[in-house]
Amino acid sequence: MHWTDEQRAVIHHQGGHAIVTAVAGSGKTSTLVAHVLHQLEQGQDPSRMLVLMFNRSAREDFERKLAKSLTSHVRLPDIRTYHSMGLRLYQSFAKEGLLPSWHGDPLSNVRMELECWKILTRIAPASMQDSLKNNKSSWVSDMTGFIDLVKSTTRSPEQVFEEYDFDSRKKLLLEGYHAFESWRLEQGLITYADMLYQPVMLMLRQPELVKRVTNRMDLMLVDEYQDTNEVQHTLLRMIAGRRAQVMVVGDPDQTIYEFRGARPEYILRTFAEDFPNPTPYTLSYTFRYGHTLALVADHLIINNAGRTDTLCIAHSSTPETRVERVEESDHARWLVARVSELQQDGYALSDIAVLVRLWSQSVTLELALLEQGIPFNSDGEKSAFDRQEIELLMALTELAAGRFRALTVEKRYQKLWQILRFPHIGIKEQWLKGFCRQLAEREDGFGRWMMKQAEGYLDGLSDFQKTRVLERGRQLLRMEQGGDEPTARLLQRYILAVELKRWLIDSALDRDRAEEQLLAIDSFNRYLAKTKMAPAATCELIDDLQQRRKANNRNKSSAALVLTSMHKSKGLEWPVVILPSLIEKQLPCSIGDDALEPVGLEAERRLFYVAMTRAREHLILMTTPLPSAKGGSAERMPSRFMTELRDRLSCEAGEQLHKLCADTSAADERTLTIHYPRSEVLQRYIATECPDVQLVQGANLDKTELVAGLPWQKKEVTHSIFGEGIVLSETGTDFKVRFIEDGSVYDFSKKSAHLYFA
Repeated sequence: MHWTDEQRAVIHHQGGHAIVTAVAGSGKTSTLVAHVLHQLEQGQDPSRMLVLMFNRSAREDFERKLAKSLTSHVRLPDIRTYHSMGLRLYQSFAKEGLLPSWHGDPLSNVRMELECWKILTRIAPASMQDSLKNNKSSWVSDMTGFIDLVKSTTRSPEQVFEEYDFDSRKKLLLEGYHAFESWRLEQGLITYADMLYQPVMLMLRQPELVKRVTNRMDLMLVDEYQDTNEVQHTLLRMIAGRRAQVMVVGDPDQTIYEFRGARPEYILRTFAEDFPNPTPYTLSYTFRYGHTLALVADHLIINNAGRTDTLCIAHSSTPETRVERVEESDHARWLVARVSELQQDGYALSDIAVLVRLWSQSVTLELALLEQGIPFNSDGEKSAFDRQEIELLMALTELAAGRFRALTVEKRYQKLWQILRFPHIGIKEQWLKGFCRQLAEREDGFGRWMMKQAEGYLDGLSDFQKTRVLERGRQLLRMEQGGDEPTARLLQRYILAVELKRWLIDSALDRDRAEEQLLAIDSFNRYLAKTKMAPAATCELIDDLQQRRKANNRNKSSAALVLTSMHKSKGLEWPVVILPSLIEKQLPCSIGDDALEPVGLEAERRLFYVAMTRAREHLILMTTPLPSAKGGSAERMPSRFMTELRDRLSCEAGEQLHKLCADTSAADERTLTIHYPRSEVLQRYIATECPDVQLVQGANLDKTELVAGLPWQKKEVTHSIFGEGIVLSETGTDFKVRFIEDGSVYDFSKKSAHLYFA
């Protein structure tokens, strides 16, 4: 195999610790396999070598490639995941009675979620029971996530709760954690996280036990170190001791699992503190995508402070990658049309991946794909039709279409129960169940019956509660009488009348889940609005789409489009990647009116970087027009990251670089001409890849790319009245500017900023 100089340096590293920063698609695995082979050829004892991989599939892939590369019957070194290493330690300590014994497999996710729900319903005070039941999946997800997060650290649950700035309304998670641990110990069970967490914590409590694992290895190799958490790093220190030479490999620009305890500082700083004087190596060449995408990705990620100063460079052997920006207001309809075009161009559906930041963004995409009969795989995620908020809108549509009459009493009860509890009508559950049972005995006239009951005598209700019943009945009556109106208008009126969105925000455990639900509601209603259908026709459409969804699930095939999240795309690649909804508030994902802190903004930028670098041949970036452009809206603004990409400059330069690098003929002068302002990234890129190429700026320089961003995303702005100013700060809805002429400071609304700022 022909190695680059960078790869060769890593392969032949000898003596001392090392940190390898490897960009996406850098041939990292092949390089590491070659490094291990080199060590074995140099006479290294394989029993004194340990390779730690991030997960089982990575371990199996590495082991397979290493075994295939061996030319003689040499014993393989120990290749493990962190958790399998931890499990072996756990079993050893348990035999001696140092850790509780356990039986069976680690707790499954389903079993863990079930027990967490039992605990939450048992320990929650009466005042929280309704909120708990209205947000069951959120509470369960939060509790299982909190348990795993605590066990990724060496700190107490209380310290973790404080450090990660959990909402005070989630204090129940602390009590839940301790209750779960008591139950787990009583049952003699362990979680997946315990396999690693318990042995490490035991050795921290009893340092003399570290002697059993330390100073046994000469060489250690650790992959995906950017995803390392505190417990994993601690175990690495314990095993290495003073003897092992440790090489860690990763890319801090691809740290996207902070919610699991991963921190980029472990590869950026902590490793060098605990393993002094490591030799730094860089694998900067990607073999996955071409110059254009490499430049776009570099322009984006260079804005992060928490990183190594590394550029990703496309290797000369890599074909060019097309990067396309799309400014459309209706992403779903444009996307399905483009997928058909891509198929006509020769791409299989399985060559195409659509990656979303929030799963609620997939609602309209799923509906549009089903409508057009395009098969897709959504990685086990639940359908739009299974979302609680969408189920409510569908139940209301059925009510307006008169379909409740044909339902069984039990089915009617389930749908009415959902309507009265979402948003919750504010009455104790036991009373409400009885009331709902009576209501379900009717075949129609539900709203009128509720109003009549509220105006009469309802035993056990206050006047305020009767008013709530009356008002909800009035809204149901309007739905029942609106059978000829467009469904979207009916639903929007109902949503406003019952204050559904405010209730979702007020009752949610955290704002991000509420925002996801609001986005799903808006997406579904926008889809219905475009159909202009009345409820009966809408029901028929939904019936058809649901049948198509069931057929899609039954006929799962590898020959289908991939619809998944940016997080789940890590480690994967496709010929074509489409990134929809590159819209402010959605990417970077910010909640409510809160502006993102710098750390959060950098995390979102890393996630975007990971998503775009999954593409090999074609990357499509879908945003929305600026508010001042045709089809633009002050409610939906392009992501601030779109300005950072310098995609016009990158496309122009990337195409020329591809030709220049392919042309090896000796020329007296090789030039690259650009018609956009040059950037430091481009200059560094050319100096690295084609140092003999001269960068020339053409006539009629197009500077629109530099001023295309939103005012509050810039350092300097120009106001139509006050002149030039400097942006001082921003919140979710406003931003503050100090004007140069007189030093005055004013606050401006983001919604109307496009009217006054150039």
